[in-house]
Amino acid sequence: MSIEVSTGNATKQVELFIGNDLVADPASCTNGSACRIEPPRLNGTKQSYLGSGWTTRASRSDLAKVDNGFIRFTLEADLDHAGDQIVPALLIVGFDANANPTELAVLHDLVVPGASAVVVRTTLVPAASVVASADKERIQVWRRPSDLNSDLSACAVVGHADGTYEFFSPSDDTDCDGAVVNSPTAPECSVQSGWTWCGQSNARLPAADCVTPASGTCRLAGPQCGDSGPSCNTLSRACAPTEEVACLPREICDAIAAQPTPCNSLDANCLGPALTIDSPSVFCHTYYNGTTPCPGPTVDANALLSVLRGRTCDKLALAAVRTPFAIGLSVSLSASDTINLLPSGSDPCVQVVQLAGTGLAAPPFPLLLDVVTGPAPIQHRFVRFGFANAQTTDCTTVTRTCSVTEPTNYNYACQ
Repeated sequence: MSIEVSTGNATKQVELFIGNDLVADPASCTNGSACRIEPPRLNGTKQSYLGSGWTTRASRSDLAKVDNGFIRFTLEADLDHAGDQIVPALLIVGFDANANPTELAVLHDLVVPGASAVVVRTTLVPAASVVASADKERIQVWRRPSDLNSDLSACAVVGHADGTYEFFSPSDDTDCDGAVVNSPTAPECSVQSGWTWCGQSNARLPAADCVTPASGTCRLAGPQCGDSGPSCNTLSRACAPTEEVACLPREICDAIAAQPTPCNSLDANCLGPALTIDSPSVFCHTYYNGTTPCPGPTVDANALLSVLRGRTCDKLALAAVRTPFAIGLSVSLSASDTINLLPSGSDPCVQVVQLAGTGLAAPPFPLLLDVVTGPAPIQHRFVRFGFANAQTTDCTTVTRTCSVTEPTNYNYACQ
């Protein structure tokens, strides 16, 4: 197949980007569509683009000089496969004398005959920067940091005049930052950052192992990683706020920083003393009849008015202040004892606190109640949680309660 390309007078070179395979990587795509790529910043603007993605199997670039506004490329069928072959997507980019992309064309479903000659003719149309207004064709092209002579296949994202996007990437470096997943010398920070040029990834909430002050709040935090490509200046930090917004009362961070030996680890030794300060808390009175737990009391997190502060309670969870930081509806207190949150009706923020096991008098380590708040984006607002367990001979005669304590005019800052 011959592809004859007509260009504008200012175009000096043309490059082909062959889309051999549709991107379906879960690290880029949602449900196999709406795939994401994040190129280098233009004009200081960080931007992700959602659309159809294509990867090329070619490791080398297909770049050639223009002769009087015309150039011809040849696509040959793979001799190992009989019959016609289809190229799902083909991007053709024209560059000016300064190697700036200024023209483009995108072709789809090209049939490359196995036994005959076909000529496809196309004319490039003017293209602006991808960050320009969405009423014209737009493009951004970026190359791998070691590719000083434009010898290697490159990355490109196209914004169409109808507002849709397509992107083209080499399969061996999908974001063209020189970092590659599982590389021993220049690894990507994470699988997800394979589609983000010089990306950084913050820990998810279950991986939180420390706390850090952030904008007047006390954020749960964990290890952050950065891509190690040759041009990346992204850094890895041991304690950076988690991807989800999750907070403790801000006094917690102040208290652990003021200790004789400052710490920030999310464990009982570090946070335990700080959890005694005056901050929002929930405390429950529970009972056992011999070795049988009585029905538990009900905790109503909607009463934590200073914690919610304009947000709504969406659900509750429990967490043990120890590493690793696990969040759920049940916490193991010992080899035979657990504490559980059970439904008390249709409101997910009204839960029954139910002990199970032989009956501990008190938690053996600090506990937290995770008040998950909306509207989106959700936040996790943690408060102190405790219980006192006593014996009774008749579960029907005891008063089982959970009380909410909040300092006067308390402001639970979380962002």
